[in-house]
Amino acid sequence: MVTLPGLFDCHVHFRTPGQEYKEDWVTGSAAALAGGVVGVVDMPSNVPPVLTQADLLNKQRLIEKVNPGIAYRLPLGVTDKSLQDTLAAQEQACGIKVFLQPHSTGMFVRNDATLHTLYQNATKPIMIHDHTGVDRIMPFVRQYKKLTYFCHISTQTEVEKIAQAKREGLPVYAEVTLHHLWLDETTKTQPVNPPLRTAADRAALWEGVRAGVIDTIATDHAPHLISESNLPGFPSIEFFVPLLFTGLAQNKLSIDDIIRCCVTNPTKLFGFTSQKKIDLDPDWKWTISQADIKSKCGWSPYLNMPVQGKVLRVY
Repeated sequence: MVTLPGLFDCHVHFRTPGQEYKEDWVTGSAAALAGGVVGVVDMPSNVPPVLTQADLLNKQRLIEKVNPGIAYRLPLGVTDKSLQDTLAAQEQACGIKVFLQPHSTGMFVRNDATLHTLYQNATKPIMIHDHTGVDRIMPFVRQYKKLTYFCHISTQTEVEKIAQAKREGLPVYAEVTLHHLWLDETTKTQPVNPPLRTAADRAALWEGVRAGVIDTIATDHAPHLISESNLPGFPSIEFFVPLLFTGLAQNKLSIDDIIRCCVTNPTKLFGFTSQKKIDLDPDWKWTISQADIKSKCGWSPYLNMPVQGKVLRVY
């Protein structure tokens, strides 16, 4: 048995408010704890999106009502029209999430003028969603030197550009998802955004973790029903520890990488304070089955995958 600090997932969608038929804070928290996750950053792409102080307080009230049992941090979204309201509420949020392309909730930034104002006034991490965002955003980082967190980078090119920015001393951080580490374009499953990439991209992402270019490993836990096959996103948080420790067993990363990417950096970036610990068996070999799925949506891209590592308890 190995005892570790509880892990933090910096990118989830627990679907409250607005889409609780896919996931909610009871089922999402149960899935998180099953995966050894004791704290999450839940994204603002709700229905309606979380753009203002009132939106943020309403979402927090709904979460607290069910007493989720895990820590959480909530970023705000931003649009060209909501910018001033978003900036006014940012001290109560853990970051500001920026979509650069149209989003189903209407939450995206079209104009560079909005980005200039955001970078001039942001005091919290600016979280960039789009895989097209590295080239567009890096000039703003160079000009304003504001902490910028690139969500779910997925290609070798992005790893190289992030590495160069770090060599320049820019305040950039990069996140990779478990599905971009474990799955590729040959995997037959529902779509995801950014899409699954090549085997060479996957290898570059693993190398980016080992080299310290990638700062956090997350799930982008994004439950949709199987009937919603046109919507991009994977549920996966209940398999956080097994997928990490399978990578450890295969020498794809080290235990220090796991602590850095799933405890130390999430704490530094988003202010987690949870003292929960997890006991796990790193040698337990098993195959993911339907009975292991805790998410309300009831499916997983990892079904029937052999894994190693099992959470025994969270306390």
